[in-house]
Amino acid sequence: MLQKRYSNYANNFINNLGHEMASQVNDRYQDKQVERIHVSLSERELLAGSITNLNMYYLMP
Repeated sequence: MLQKRYSNYANNFINNLGHEMASQVNDRYQDKQVERIHVSLSERELLAGSITNLNMYYLMP
């Protein structure tokens, strides 16, 4: 249950970034068993509301 809540939180975070490609990539992992998702992005871009460069890492068992 905790894993599912963590996954939902990460998915919501990624989808709410407003970055279309990030959402599309994240959608491809919805049917996979993912232990953890790491998102790396610039704080400046996050605060400005214009994210152009980010990295996402999917940790799988």
